[in-house]
Amino acid sequence: MSLLRERIKGDVIVDVRYPDTKTFQQVIDALSKIMDEANMYFTPEGVKVRGFDPAQTSYIDLYIPSTTFLEYNISSEDAKIGFNVTRLAGILKRGMKGDPLRITATYDRVLVEIEGIVYKRYSFPNIEIAEPEVKEPKFEHTVEATIISDPLKKILKDVEAFSNIMELEALESEGNPRLTIRAFTEDPTMGKMESHLTPESAAVISLEVRENANAKYDLAFIKAILNLTRIADSVELKFSDERPLELVFKTADDSRVRYITAPLKL
Repeated sequence: MSLLRERIKGDVIVDVRYPDTKTFQQVIDALSKIMDEANMYFTPEGVKVRGFDPAQTSYIDLYIPSTTFLEYNISSEDAKIGFNVTRLAGILKRGMKGDPLRITATYDRVLVEIEGIVYKRYSFPNIEIAEPEVKEPKFEHTVEATIISDPLKKILKDVEAFSNIMELEALESEGNPRLTIRAFTEDPTMGKMESHLTPESAAVISLEVRENANAKYDLAFIKAILNLTRIADSVELKFSDERPLELVFKTADDSRVRYITAPLKL
């Protein structure tokens, strides 16, 4: 504790150590595409961040279990850090893969230490963020697929080459489900691009279509969190006819990022 007092002054409410700065950075970087500021809650179960983008069209929910951390000490069951998300993402980019990360906070300050070959220390205010009550969005999806991350990322890059709108179409016929991901455009000169996925596709872990569905989404909102495919082996994709799209990224250590974005009305 004496060494901790030398690092930061005040009553310590959070003192945690995470095994890999790069993994943590990629999660915070995804948050930075959605939110400007956020409260990070430290509970006995783990770390939680959630909220909407300024336009209220996308929602993100982050959870990292406490068991993932090398050290996890909190002063109460609802300790929190208020922070500028872009600033923290920029700090964490200075770490390398495999560098342990320590976050220590008082009610007034946050100390971030990257324990790499070159030790780095950063400090910033623990800001008070007025946070409206966030009601967790819940949907009964009629289409659910689990797709290997890398092929899905490549499909979305192909979509981007033709359009900034992604169309999802799910059909089920005589027990044979099919999911089509295509570039939506009304301009015939742009050409066409579509990928068909079935339960037999090498990229598909599972696919269930309870009702046929079609929906279109702004690809920019999907790209915002696409880097999470670097830390998640697979992605859960869920939607219904003209309803929000839900993407769930899970890592090997049971961390989870849940992302929801509204459909386009064309």
